[in-house]
Amino acid sequence: MGLSKLFLLLVLLVVIGCNEDNNNDDQQGEVLDHEIVGSWEVIRYEDLDGSNQTFSPDNENPVVINFSDSLRFSGNTNNNEFEGDFTVNDTSIFITGFVTTAVSETDWGMMFYDALRDAQSGSDISSFTWDYTLTPTTLVIQSNDQMRMILMAR
Repeated sequence: MGLSKLFLLLVLLVVIGCNEDNNNDDQQGEVLDHEIVGSWEVIRYEDLDGSNQTFSPDNENPVVINFSDSLRFSGNTNNNEFEGDFTVNDTSIFITGFVTTAVSETDWGMMFYDALRDAQSGSDISSFTWDYTLTPTTLVIQSNDQMRMILMAR
């Protein structure tokens, strides 16, 4: 009787261990399948109907986001740097552990931080969700019901 319980416990541990590994592989596979990995530059913000477009100013550094295949992201605005973790599915990018430096920001940089705030998950300022669409060269992120940012691969 004791041996059968030990065997059952061993089988249960193997099943649980395999399930956890599969979940991590699925997340990494999703990231690679969606080709979100890479460096993306914000080129404009616009209303959902394509009107009221604001383009990146020529006189400052671009806002850049780098998504890695290790499910980490980092980037910079003109004056600040940021980083955190992410996961992705067919329609959403889930950001967690977001941290940033806090130097005075330009108007263009503030538009980026405003888009983050609009997508914030409840009262947790370190996590948020972006809805997105992706083509081989363009990533469109919708941060609220009215505005989206357009990013181009570089």
